[in-house]
Amino acid sequence: MPRSKAFLFLVLSLLVGSLTTAALAQEATVARLIKALGSKQASTQIKAAKALSQRGADAAPATAALAKALNSPTVQVKNAAALALAAIGPDAKESLTALTKALRDKHPGVRARAAYAIGKIGNVNDATLEVMIGSALDPDVTVRRQVRDALRNIEAPREKTLPIWVRTLKEANDEEIMPALMTLAEEGKNALPVLADALKHEDASYWATLIIAEIGPDAAPLTPNLIEVLKHDDPETRMNALVALGEIGPGAAAATNEIITHLQSEDSDNVRYAAAFALGAIETRKTASPAAKAALEKLLDTPDLGLGSIAARGLLLNHLDDDDDEKAIKVTVQALGSDDPNIRHLAVRTLAEMTPRGSEPSPEVVDAFVRVMSDSSPHVVGEVIGALAAQGKSATPRVIRGLGNKELRPYAVQVAILLGPDAADAVPALLNAWGDTQANDGLKQEIQFALGAIGPASKPAIPKLIESLSSKSPEVRYSACYALGRIGPAAKAAVPKLKALLGARDEFDRLAGVWALIRVEPGNSEIQALAIPLLTKTLKDPRGHLRIKAADSLGHIGAAAKAALPALKAASKDSDPNVAEAAKAAIRDISGN
Repeated sequence: MPRSKAFLFLVLSLLVGSLTTAALAQEATVARLIKALGSKQASTQIKAAKALSQRGADAAPATAALAKALNSPTVQVKNAAALALAAIGPDAKESLTALTKALRDKHPGVRARAAYAIGKIGNVNDATLEVMIGSALDPDVTVRRQVRDALRNIEAPREKTLPIWVRTLKEANDEEIMPALMTLAEEGKNALPVLADALKHEDASYWATLIIAEIGPDAAPLTPNLIEVLKHDDPETRMNALVALGEIGPGAAAATNEIITHLQSEDSDNVRYAAAFALGAIETRKTASPAAKAALEKLLDTPDLGLGSIAARGLLLNHLDDDDDEKAIKVTVQALGSDDPNIRHLAVRTLAEMTPRGSEPSPEVVDAFVRVMSDSSPHVVGEVIGALAAQGKSATPRVIRGLGNKELRPYAVQVAILLGPDAADAVPALLNAWGDTQANDGLKQEIQFALGAIGPASKPAIPKLIESLSSKSPEVRYSACYALGRIGPAAKAAVPKLKALLGARDEFDRLAGVWALIRVEPGNSEIQALAIPLLTKTLKDPRGHLRIKAADSLGHIGAAAKAALPALKAASKDSDPNVAEAAKAAIRDISGN
C-alpha cells in the first residue's frame, strides 16, 4: 500500500475510533444521569434532569425515567423533568401519558411546563388532545398561554379540535370561559384562520364571535364570515356577531346594509341594540352611507330610551352630521332619566366623551351632569365625576360652584381630588366648605385629601390642617398628615405637631406623622433618624397597605435609608405584589439605580 494511502487509512481509523469513543462516552453519561434520576435526593434528581435537558434528543434513552420523575412529590423535580422531555422533543413520545396527567397537577408551574413539553413532542393522541383543550380554561394565565402555543405547535386537524372546544366550553362556567377567550384573543391576526372555521360551526360560532370582538379592528378580514353568522337561529349568536362587527369598526363597512336590515326587522331588543351599536361604530363622517345615517336618525324618535341613546351616541361620537347634534344631545339627556342604570351610565359616558378634553361642555351637558349627581347608581355618579375631571382645569369653576351647594359638595370634592393641581383655584372654596358648621368628619377628611391632591398650592390651608392634627377623629388626623406632606416644605410650621404624633399610641398616627415629616423637611437627619427604624419595623406589619406606605417612605428618604435595605430586600419577596413592587422601587431609590 502506498504511503499516502496508508496515512489516509490511519487517519480515518483514528477518526472513526474517536467518534465511537465519544458516542460510548455520551451513552455512559446519559446512563449515569438516568441512574441519578432514581436518587432519593431531590437536589440530585434536579441536577440530573437539567443535565439531560442540555443534551436534547441525545437524552431520549432517559424518557421513561423522566416520565417517572413527573410523579415526584417535589415541584422542582417535576418542573425539571418536563423541561428535559421538551428538550428531547418528538423522541420522547412515550412520556405523553405522564405529561397529560401532569396537566392536572395542583401546581400551575408544573401544568405550564407539561403543556410546553407536549407542544414540543407533538403527534398527540385524541385523549391528550382533549385534556389539552380542557386545560385552555386553566385559571392560571401562564398555563393557558402555554396550552395555546402548544396547540398551535401540534397542528391538530380542526375537524378534531373544534368539536372538543365546543363541548369543553359548553360544560364550563363563565369564570373559566372568559379568561380563556381573552388568552385566545391575544393571538390577534394569527387566530383568524381558526376563527374563520369556527364561525362555520353551529355551536362554535357563538364563542368565536366573542373572541373576534376582543380582537377588534384586526379581525376586519372576517367581516364576510360574520355577515353569514347574522343568519344564525340563535339570537344571542346574532347579537354577538353584531357586537363583533361594531368592535371591528370602519373596517366592517361591508356589513352596513345587513346591519340596517337587522335593526329594522329583529324581534329581539338585545339584537336591535347590538345592531344600533354596530352601525354607530362602523359609520364615520367619511364612510357614512345615506341609509346608515337615516337609520340612526330615525331611532332618535323611538320611545325606547336605550335604543335611542345608543343611536345618539353613534351620531355624536362619530360626527355623522353636526346638524343633528342638538337632537342627539336632547335624546341623551332624556336617557339620564331612565329607570335603567345601564342606560343612564351609557348616556353619561356619551356626554363626557363628546366634549374634547380641555374644552367647555355645552350648557345642556353641564346641567345634565349636575342633575344626575344625585343618581342612585354609584357607577353613574362615578362616571359623572370622572367626566368632569377629564375636562381638566376648565372644570374648576364648576367645582367651586358645586362646593357652595351643600347637596353637590361631596361630589365636587371628589372632582377636585381627581383634578389635583388643576383645582388650585378651588382652595378658598374648599376651606370655606371645611369651616362650614355642618361639615362632618367624613367630609373634612375628603376635603383634606383634595387639598393634598392639589399640593403646594394648598399652602393657605396649613393653619386648618395643623388644627386637624389634634382632631378626635383618626381619619381627619391621617388626611391632615397626607395634605401637609403633599404641600411639602411650605408646611414647616406643622413640624412640632407632626413630631408629637411620633409618640402616639396609634400606629397609623405614627406612620402618618413620619410620612408627612420626611416630605415637609426632606434631608433633616434628625427626622430621618426617628423615621427609619419605625418604617423598617412597619415593613413587617400584617397590614399590606401599611407595608406599602413604609416602603414608599423609605424610598423617599433615599440614600440615607441604606440601613433599611436588608428589610426592603425581604419585603421585595412579599406575597402581596403591591408591597413587593413598592419595596423594589424603594431599593432603587436608595441605591441610586
